[in-house]
Amino acid sequence: MAITEAQRERSNAAPDTSTQPDSAASGRQAGGAARPQPRPGMTRIKSAVGSIVLLIAFTALSYAGCELILRLKNSSMTNYDIEMWRYAKELKVRSDDPLIAFEHVRNSSALLQSVTIRTNEW
Repeated sequence: MAITEAQRERSNAAPDTSTQPDSAASGRQAGGAARPQPRPGMTRIKSAVGSIVLLIAFTALSYAGCELILRLKNSSMTNYDIEMWRYAKELKVRSDDPLIAFEHVRNSSALLQSVTIRTNEW
């Protein structure tokens, strides 16, 4: 008996499962009871809310991570602007002479950028 080309193609093809009922796809559980289908709008809302919560959580964790990295980086170094402000507050005063903006406080000292700065009586 000769096998025709059409018979050979059918035997090599994968079995067609589209006509077999799938219990999970049809909404029925193994016991045969119908599972309630979620409303299409509710699924979309839950997905959107989940995405928003995930975005907020990721953003908060990113900000916290950046803050931690910057605090660790800056903990071992002095800030030049803050040290200059301290220098101005601790070692300078406004001058009575209108031609001079400031004068140093006499016989004073301050620890600035890990160095002791002292002024004399001049």
